[in-house]
Amino acid sequence: MPGVAMPSPDPDPSVAPQDSAADVATDALIHSSVLARDVMGKFCRPSLDEKTWINDLYPSLTSAGGEAYATVDPANVPCTSVTGEPHLIDGDAAFTMVIGVPTDGGEYRLYVHRAETTDPWLV
Repeated sequence: MPGVAMPSPDPDPSVAPQDSAADVATDALIHSSVLARDVMGKFCRPSLDEKTWINDLYPSLTSAGGEAYATVDPANVPCTSVTGEPHLIDGDAAFTMVIGVPTDGGEYRLYVHRAETTDPWLV
């Protein structure tokens, strides 16, 4: 009918809606912050034996991170707990985020990154 707006056709259910850049950035911040808090919770356990300590961390670490922390004696770790919420320090919201995590031994800055947007975040 002329002059009457017709409803738009139903969207094709086989086409997924595209996330906005803000949604992608928010999702990246949430996932990288959760990972950073989880890693610091596992890191701040100086009473664990070395093997248990590093094996708990390995799944969340890059190969370089795993190599760097493989020789750490957890008895020398100065924190025992996470004391607050992680917060964004810097990042591009796609591949690299710097997340601050407060602990009873001070704030730690974790570089959380991924090579592709479909890859998991790693420290």
